[in-house]
Amino acid sequence: YCGYIQLESVRRRLYAFIMTLCYSRMTYLEFIMHQNQEHFLQCHRNAFTYFNGIPEQIMVDNCKVAVKEHPAYGPVKLNERYEDFAHYYGFKIKPCGGRKPNQKGGVERTISYIRRNFLNGIGEVKSLSGINNAARIWMDKTANVRIHKTTGKMPVDMFDAEKEKLLRVNQLPFDCGTIKTVKSNNQFRVFFEGNRYSVPFEYASSILTMRIYPDLIVIYHENKLIAQHRRSYEKNMNFEDPAHVKKLLEEKRNAKDQKLLRAFIKLTPNAEKYYLGIKEKRFNTAEHIRKIMTLSEIYDIGDIRTAINDALEFKAYSSDYIANILEQRKRLTPEAAPLHLMRKSDMLEIDFEQTNMDLYEKIERHHHY
Repeated sequence: YCGYIQLESVRRRLYAFIMTLCYSRMTYLEFIMHQNQEHFLQCHRNAFTYFNGIPEQIMVDNCKVAVKEHPAYGPVKLNERYEDFAHYYGFKIKPCGGRKPNQKGGVERTISYIRRNFLNGIGEVKSLSGINNAARIWMDKTANVRIHKTTGKMPVDMFDAEKEKLLRVNQLPFDCGTIKTVKSNNQFRVFFEGNRYSVPFEYASSILTMRIYPDLIVIYHENKLIAQHRRSYEKNMNFEDPAHVKKLLEEKRNAKDQKLLRAFIKLTPNAEKYYLGIKEKRFNTAEHIRKIMTLSEIYDIGDIRTAINDALEFKAYSSDYIANILEQRKRLTPEAAPLHLMRKSDMLEIDFEQTNMDLYEKIERHHHY
């Protein structure tokens, strides 16, 4: 245990994995945030890479990821996963005796050295990658080039002889992931360590298999890879892959387009013929139907029916052509003059010019003659 690490929204415990070679005292140090199986195995792999070799025998503490039971009398029961790992890389596992710290004195002294030298005064840790980069520099520039108190030599110098005895590292690395069965919810999310990770929407409410790595979450459905995410050590976070909702959005859009198409077909008996013409002549049929149906919010339905019938007669299959017909007819139709209504009281106030009756009298006299 090495204190805490402050992530963006959560404060978590920080742990150190330490492997020390017995002859040279070469040390590998890596900081992690979980003392579980995938971290334990991955740290072994990283150490083998750092040393460019594998010891023939590894002495381990009696932690659950390595040793299940170590009774005072009777056989030791090793962790099956760790046994598989050891068999793959060809080393033997030697558990420490119970309550015998002298058997792991090399590592215990290394832990004390790390606390005094590396961690002392390092301040608050805010990034796992940052502290591990610093640890790598410290290993190369300080820990493995110091004069060791027991050997009186630098570990890196003694390692020249020791590395010839190490086993070669397999070219194909061991899969350190641990497996867990999970169920996605109806929002196509799986929950892990307080966070939500998306899967393709068609796998909502499904039983899935999750393979967990220190930095990666990989999700399968019946041995088919369906999703992977960067593993987060924060809390209450939601991680969504845009590709997982793309098909859902397409299906929703297709359903909406089908609904619009049904409404379009009902506009006029010739609508279906016009749709087939658009489908034959145009690439994006649904887009033309959407635009024509949008015109129904601006123009009268009867005008749209007439425009479709006219466009069909001229075999002009396009939403732009329909819009053009409607616009032209709107311009050619004269606008009615405004109608001004008058009140009865206003009528009483109108002044009429007095009629000259002399003209009528002359016409009447002429008529008698």
